[in-house]
Amino acid sequence: MVAANKAELSNVVIVISDLSATAYASYDTGVMAALNNLQQESNRSALFIEPVATQGDEVFHILRTRLFESLPDRKTRQEVGLAYAEAVKKAKQMELTAATPASFSAEILDSYPFHFSLRDLYGRFKENPNFQQTRGLLRMMRVITANLWETKKAESLHLIHPYDIDLNDPEVFTEFDRINQSLSEAVRADIANSGRSHAEELDVSLKARDATDAAKLIYVASLSLAQKAVIGLRDSEIVAWLCAPERDIDSMHRDVLEVLPNRAWYLHMSLDGRLYFKNIQNLAARLYSMVGATTKENRVQELRRYLTDLFEPKIRDLYQEIKVLAPIDEITISQDRVTLILADPYPGATADIPLNPEWVKFFGEQTFQNRILFLTGDRNTMEEVLKNAAYLRAVETVLREQAQDGVSPKDPQAQEAVRSKDKYLMQLRSAVQQTFSTIIYPSRGKIRHEFINFNFESNQYDAEAQIRKTLAENQKFSQEGPNETWIRKTEDRLFDGQNPVPWNEIKKRAAVKPEWQMHHPGLLDDIKTLAIRLGKWKLEGNSVRKGPFDKEPTQVTVNTRSIDQDSGEAILQIIPEGGTKVFCEIGDAKPTSASREVKDFHDFRTRELKLSFICVDDGPDPRPTGPHTVWTNKISLKGRSYSQGSDTFFQIFSIPPAPVRYTTDGSDPLSRGVPYNGDFIVPPGTKIVAAVAEKDGVVSSVVNFPVDAKPSDNIRPDEAVDWHCRKRYQNLPISEGFQVLEYAREFRGGLSAVMITVVSADTDETLMYTLPDGQFKTPEEIIDLVEKLTALVPRANLTLTIGEISFSRGQDLLDWVKKNRLDLDYSREVRQ
Repeated sequence: MVAANKAELSNVVIVISDLSATAYASYDTGVMAALNNLQQESNRSALFIEPVATQGDEVFHILRTRLFESLPDRKTRQEVGLAYAEAVKKAKQMELTAATPASFSAEILDSYPFHFSLRDLYGRFKENPNFQQTRGLLRMMRVITANLWETKKAESLHLIHPYDIDLNDPEVFTEFDRINQSLSEAVRADIANSGRSHAEELDVSLKARDATDAAKLIYVASLSLAQKAVIGLRDSEIVAWLCAPERDIDSMHRDVLEVLPNRAWYLHMSLDGRLYFKNIQNLAARLYSMVGATTKENRVQELRRYLTDLFEPKIRDLYQEIKVLAPIDEITISQDRVTLILADPYPGATADIPLNPEWVKFFGEQTFQNRILFLTGDRNTMEEVLKNAAYLRAVETVLREQAQDGVSPKDPQAQEAVRSKDKYLMQLRSAVQQTFSTIIYPSRGKIRHEFINFNFESNQYDAEAQIRKTLAENQKFSQEGPNETWIRKTEDRLFDGQNPVPWNEIKKRAAVKPEWQMHHPGLLDDIKTLAIRLGKWKLEGNSVRKGPFDKEPTQVTVNTRSIDQDSGEAILQIIPEGGTKVFCEIGDAKPTSASREVKDFHDFRTRELKLSFICVDDGPDPRPTGPHTVWTNKISLKGRSYSQGSDTFFQIFSIPPAPVRYTTDGSDPLSRGVPYNGDFIVPPGTKIVAAVAEKDGVVSSVVNFPVDAKPSDNIRPDEAVDWHCRKRYQNLPISEGFQVLEYAREFRGGLSAVMITVVSADTDETLMYTLPDGQFKTPEEIIDLVEKLTALVPRANLTLTIGEISFSRGQDLLDWVKKNRLDLDYSREVRQ
């Protein structure tokens, strides 16, 4: 190197030869460093001369010269190039490759009689250790060419392709094994093994050689041993290099490139999507090993788990329970639940009875035959179902292990596992579609069957919906709700001439009779409710009786909307049932049509203690007049003590007016009381005045009035207390009403004598709700009612009246009064 830099040696050329390319294969070698220094320190330049250049057509010129005596003329070569260009054109039109026909034709013209891909693939492994680039290439291609001529395969070839290597030929295999011995196991398992490799087996099923050709292309592209070498091929490259006259490339992706990676054991995929062979088994090999270790019982158990998830009912109106591949002795049929039994397909099934005779016998022995459905089908595909169930479980196990090991979802192995799961899931579903395709159901006097073509809708496999649809189309299942048709069918088919009939017997007959349609489990109860509501049936204890019936007599319902605590006037709501007119009498005697007629059903006012009502139907076909309804008012008492001179007087009020009896010694005023004839002097030492009022058989509650105390001091903190507050909270606008309700919620008050009025701001539509005296609701319940009523009438004005608030503790009332700064008349407004 130093001498070459001297002027007297300017015409000297130094040649450094390394045919194996090991000396200058990497730029960090001493030879490369020396050459770089020489170029920088002198006017000399270094030129690298490859033994066989991978650019241009030099490699093909060498091979043509050394291997062939003569070649066809240029016209023939052009015809071959055009034929390949046409094949590429078709593939490009199908968007299977981006290669252009013109470039293909030109490349083939230069590379003939070899396919130009040989140059690219050779360039990848030519620098492998111990591979002589020129001699090794010539020896390898000589063996390949000789094999093609000796086997007469050359007679049907247009070109010699990289995939034309016969790796089943020992001599050919030896040549390639020298290049990369680590892939020998991959060759025998996946590429060439006298018909037993995965690619060869795939070709047998395809009746083609596409899988083997693709595998050999990938193999040659995987031979390089250089660090950071580009190995493997993308799908588009494989398709482009497989394009040839008379080869159908249309199904290459579906039949080969999507299938082979899941069959081959040593085929892998790089991060950039290249398929390559490696001397490490892949996911497919691991899955094969895992599945091979499973027993048939393991596979059945896995299939049972999968089918249970697949057929598990969600709507639950047709069937409510599922038994999958279960032994007969483990199944119990009940009256209230339909059981879908997925039965193992029977090899001896016939078109008339596609079911195992043991299951036919089981059905015949059941009482509740109309609570059984069978799903079975083709035995010939059952093994495929079991196999795919085992593979699905295996790949799910691999995915769990990858997640536990922290494998990134972007890792090629993880992505391959996900793709495999999707593939086996699709295959399993397809096999299930073929295997479990016959639904068997009870019918009059026998069992019937129908074929179900289970399919995906919007990528969903709703097995329950498709079974429901099939049975609905065959009139075995109904989705209809209760209606008059169902009432008639129940009478005709389930009453069996009985009237009345126990309701449990009706439900039992629906479960026993195979001719009865299946339906929602609660439908019979809904039918009963509707029939009773429509007056077609009546309940008689635990039985139902069907009509026609005599007309129901009229009746009257009387609700007490409110009672004025000062005057005793009650506001009543009169509800006539079955008639149009209502008559009333004072007392409890039955009214007649000559009695007073009630005109205002909603706002009937009275101060009477007792009234009786009847309802009369004056229509063209009148109902009989029913018994009268007696309404009784309530008598309330109020009292107060006051001083006059040195005496304490006591005053008692009865609302409405009624005779009062009282005691001052704590005894019962009802039995020992004296009549109250006006204010009286309270005897010294009296603490309690006890009073009761009675008139026309109506008796008030006994009230104990404390004496000599301020009204508010009479409230016992730990005892319940009622506050009559109508005058304070009458016709409140909703904003003020909500404030009162919130306070009531805070102090745990119960509300009674409530009236809510909703009036539309746009129309005359009005809704009114009344909670009578003596009935209580919580503030939360009243708020909920307000919201529901306003939802019914948009843009509404709402008013709220509250007549009474009951507190569970007297202290809550006192706290209420303090917070709201109220001035209460305890003697008139508060009762404890």
